[in-house]
Amino acid sequence: MTHRTLSLALLPAAALLLASCSTPRERCLNAATQDLRTVDQLILETEANIERGFGLTTDYRITTGFDWCRDRWGRMYTCPTQRATPVTRPVAVDVNQEKAKLASLKQQRRRLAKEAEAPVAACNAQFPPEAAPAPPAKAG
Repeated sequence: MTHRTLSLALLPAAALLLASCSTPRERCLNAATQDLRTVDQLILETEANIERGFGLTTDYRITTGFDWCRDRWGRMYTCPTQRATPVTRPVAVDVNQEKAKLASLKQQRRRLAKEAEAPVAACNAQFPPEAAPAPPAKAG
C-alpha cells in the first residue's frame, strides 16, 4: 500500500472527524465532490510516480516498547506497548502503464466534474455562500 493510498484509505475517518467541525454547506459540498477529490488525489499520485520513475509503498514495522500505565488504584508502572512505525520504500512501476492510467484518470475527472455540477449548484442554492464581511471604514 503506498503512502498516498494509505492517505486515501484514511480519508473517510478524517472526514468523520472534520464533519463535526464543518458547516452544513461544507458537508453538502464535500459529499457532492467526494469522488472528484479522490480522483484528484489519484492523479497527483500517478503524476508523482511518472515524474520519479518509481512508486512508493508504505509498510508498517511493529515495535514493542514500554510506557507508563496506571493500575486501578492509580499507581504507575511500566507496561509493554506496541507501536506501528511507517516505513516508506520505493517500488518499480511501468511508466507507460502509469501514463495510460493518468490519461484514464483525467478522463474520469472530467466526467465526475460534469456530474458534480448539479449537486454543487443544489448545495449552493440550499446553503448560499455567506458574503464576505465589508472592510472596516477608514477613520478620518
